[in-house]
Amino acid sequence: MLTPYLERLRMELRLRGFSPRTAEAYLWHFRNFLERVKKEPKMVSNADIQSYALYLLEERKLGPSAVNVALSAIKFYFRNVMKRKVSMALHHVKRRKRLPSVLSSTDVQRLLAAIGNPKHYLLASLLYSSGLRVSECLTLRWKDIDVTSHTVHVREGKGNKDRLTIFSPGLEEKIVALRAADPEALVFPGRHGQLTVRSAQEMLKATSKRAGLSIIVTPHMLRHSFATHLLERGVDLRTIQSLLGHTSLKTTQIYTQVSRAHLRIVPDLLSQ
Repeated sequence: MLTPYLERLRMELRLRGFSPRTAEAYLWHFRNFLERVKKEPKMVSNADIQSYALYLLEERKLGPSAVNVALSAIKFYFRNVMKRKVSMALHHVKRRKRLPSVLSSTDVQRLLAAIGNPKHYLLASLLYSSGLRVSECLTLRWKDIDVTSHTVHVREGKGNKDRLTIFSPGLEEKIVALRAADPEALVFPGRHGQLTVRSAQEMLKATSKRAGLSIIVTPHMLRHSFATHLLERGVDLRTIQSLLGHTSLKTTQIYTQVSRAHLRIVPDLLSQ
């Protein structure tokens, strides 16, 4: 019964250039929604959507982020497939604002020093010195890394946007040593195609313990550290925004709250 609706949704997502990961998430959430309400889409009311959001929050105990993805999927279907307006009263669930977790420069060096596998070292180093999202890093091909200009070409990043970012010149020799003859080859191949996000996460988790760090390092933590450390070294927000691939400067400005550099210029009120 659900197949025709899901196929229409899948087609619209593909036409609009959504990433495979986002498309699958939308399809999964919309299928669950229809199974829950037990109605054809044309019979669904705004109240049904509101009740479903409460069900996810109160019975399924999902967090605000997951509920918001579900709401986005539902709204996308009605607005773009059925061409039906959905009440703006269906607000997204407010998320608790948390500052991103950032490593110190010393902890980054301890982490990297604990990695013996050359490919794993390159993966962690690129996440940190390029500010890549883990999905962007794992889809890199050797042709995307320019050792002459020390730049990385991110193809179809978030929002299907290409961009250029940097990498540390200290990685040049390691990249040359590991580089495959085929420029189209993946930099980080796995057993069945590219290395998985889960594998990258598990590698960093094991390395964090081996390095004796007090926290478990995640790929995104290295991206946050990249942005924060650049800001502390005087790089302007617009440049950091471009390197990270943020659409809005407001997203990048969160790092001004994480950086401790501005605290050093505040005078000590208790000193004479």
